Order: sequence, then structure tokens, then C-alpha cells
Amino acid sequence: MKKSATLGRVTLGERSEERNTYGMFEEQHIDGMIGIFITMGLTKKVRMRKHWSRSAHDNYPLVQKCMPRDVFELLYCRFLHCSDPNAPERLLPDGEENPDYDSKWHIRELEEILNTAWAANVECDNWLSYDEQMIKTVSKYSSKVSFYCPAKPIKHGMKLLAACDITSYSLTSSVDGGMKGDPKLRPYMDCPLGRTTRHVLHVLLGECGVLRQKIDGSGLFIAMDNYFTSPTLFECLASHDIFAWAGSKDIFLISTIHVAQPAKGKEEAGGIDHFKPLPLS
Repeated sequence: MKKSATLGRVTLGERSEERNTYGMFEEQHIDGMIGIFITMGLTKKVRMRKHWSRSAHDNYPLVQKCMPRDVFELLYCRFLHCSDPNAPERLLPDGEENPDYDSKWHIRELEEILNTAWAANVECDNWLSYDEQMIKTVSKYSSKVSFYCPAKPIKHGMKLLAACDITSYSLTSSVDGGMKGDPKLRPYMDCPLGRTTRHVLHVLLGECGVLRQKIDGSGLFIAMDNYFTSPTLFECLASHDIFAWAGSKDIFLISTIHVAQPAKGKEEAGGIDHFKPLPLS
């Protein structure tokens, strides 16, 4: 494994042998990269290279000892990038929508591999949680899956939907590619169940076959925010022997056991929800 003069552009072996040589690629490099990725998620820096800085503010010996910066950049830029020049364009030459367009073309295979591994490694408890999180990013490849959510602390970025167990272990996650951009969701744009209901069902039962086999007919409970819930969604989940409940900021509870009531206006309690939540008591 050798360092190229311009990472990501020069094919290994094209330049002279004056480059720095770091030895053979081994499994420990993958373990090191995973560890560094975790620390990057916990310790925010203005630039990636700051994790190897020796300044008084950024000095982090643990990362420095784990892997040289140039080795990390070589692996990250040459072999773990998500760009793909073969991705189909959104529009055809005649201006019509391309039916083969996939906003998640560059990450779909990786996402499927991770979800399968995560779901296969653990057995589901009686409780799961379902929620979304905004991920801040400025990368060019994420422009097709970026959203603007003014009510979130992170307003611009990718929207990640995930189902986790009570230990916060992620059983499956899905980057929101949009109803028009994701070919798995595109056929359901006009579904009478509603787009939100269809999206939740897709993440829980359609994104990962391994997870579906474990939760379909299992009788487990899924906790989620009121934003995702509706009587239609609860009925659909109950048909798979999956029961859901949702809480709101007013400390209310709604579940498949209760009968939902029509929503009220914005000036009254429950107006911001899909329907009026019932109190815990």
C-alpha cells in the first residue's frame, strides 16, 4: 500500500518508487478506520486533518498512534468514496423523468450491507424506537439526498431514519432519498395510505429483509414521535402483529389500543398532530 502524489487521482503504480511505502494492507487498517470514524463522530473538528494535529487545542494522541494521517487519507479517498460516474441522470435527453434515476445510487449497496449485518447480529427485544435525525454535511454527493428542515437544530443535511432497540443499537437505518428520488418509494407517491405512513412501513418492513423476518408477526412494540403516526399507520402495523405508541410534547399517549380522535385546530391541543392524542390517564 503506497501513498500517491495526488490522492484519488493517480492510480497506484503509475508513479515512481519514490513515494512513501506503508506496507501491506491488513485487517487492522479497517479496524483502525472504524475507530477513527467513531472518534470523528464524537469529536467535531473544522477539518478532517485536525484529528492528527499536534496543536494544544486539537492534539489527540489516540488517533495519531492508531494510524498515520496519510494512510487514512489514502484508504478514505481511494477506496471508500461514494461517488459513481455511472449513476443514471435524473432527466432523460428529452427532458422526461428517468425511471432508472436513484438518488441513493452511490450509497444503496453499502446501506443494504450494513442493515443486513446490523439486523442479523442481534435479536429484537419487545421494544423498538423509530425516529429521524438530520446529519450535517457539505459533500457534493449528498446534494441529491439533502433536505432543509427549519425546525431542526441541524437545518441543512441528510435525513436519516432508523429503528433502534432499548440500548440504542441501530437495527436498520435509511437515508431519506425522497419519494421521487428513491425508486423503492416512487411507486407509492399516490398511495392512499399517505406518504408518511408508506415511508415508515418501508423503513421497518421493506428496507431490510432480515429485520422484517424478525419483527413481522412478533408482537413487539415500537415507540415513535407523533409526527410519524396516524390511525392508518397503526392499523397497517397491527396487521403485521406490530404495536406502536407515540408521545408528544404535551405528554400524551396514543397507541393501537386506543381509538384516535379527529384533530383540532392549531389554537387547540393536538392541532399540530395528525390526530388528537389521548392522555396517559
